[in-house]
Amino acid sequence: MSRQENFENRSPDKKFKTGKELKDEVPELAEVLGSSRLARKVVNASFRILLYSYMLVTPQGREALKIPEARRTLYDREARVGLLEDSIISDKLHVPNKERTSLELKSTVAGRFVSYDFHRPEEFKSAAKKRDIQNGSGRLVVFALDEIKDNDKNDYTPTDLFNYFDILHIMSFDSYSPEDAIKEGYLKETTYRNAYKKVGLYNDRNAMFLELQGLSDQPIYAVTPKGNTVVALLTDGGKKSEQPKKVGELSRVFSFPSI
Repeated sequence: MSRQENFENRSPDKKFKTGKELKDEVPELAEVLGSSRLARKVVNASFRILLYSYMLVTPQGREALKIPEARRTLYDREARVGLLEDSIISDKLHVPNKERTSLELKSTVAGRFVSYDFHRPEEFKSAAKKRDIQNGSGRLVVFALDEIKDNDKNDYTPTDLFNYFDILHIMSFDSYSPEDAIKEGYLKETTYRNAYKKVGLYNDRNAMFLELQGLSDQPIYAVTPKGNTVVALLTDGGKKSEQPKKVGELSRVFSFPSI
């Protein structure tokens, strides 16, 4: 069985509504917004007002505001940005724990993925001090923005390009399989060795641990320059992911450097 067939067979039956489906349902709106900057600005301003009104006025919106992640989406740019370049994705991942003294096994339910974003602490320093922002889990989605969809996989997407309050950007997101994301240049298949080398973490300690666990050549996915910020794992109300499991406490000799 191929990885694609395995992904499809493990996916839940729940229907997942995407922005692209909305765009296909109202193509006239997408055409008008794409051809008129003024119309796009007016609709985007109206969209933001409606969103804030919904959150503040309706019972459902006020209930949503009780959820910390929902509140953060309104005021914190970091919460509205997808995974950064070099982030790794799989149905289960071995990643550094917060103290960098061991590796943790992160896994999730069938049809979902987990991620680890190496660059997020340096990109969002203030947010990094408040919470753990490197780990994610959910359904794989891509915001295939018109501005970048025809780019090469090595063409870097600026971190500030994606606009959560731009209706055309929201309408561009769709649920993807890893294979489709690779085909369109948003993901690439790699290994733990290459992924850790790319970010400068395949040092003697980490390399030794990954080798001992037989993980170095295990295939995983990584976000390409084109996929920077537009690849995301979207939580859609399914079961919560399992708690991280330690797969081996490192000795003092093999411990990660503290940062």
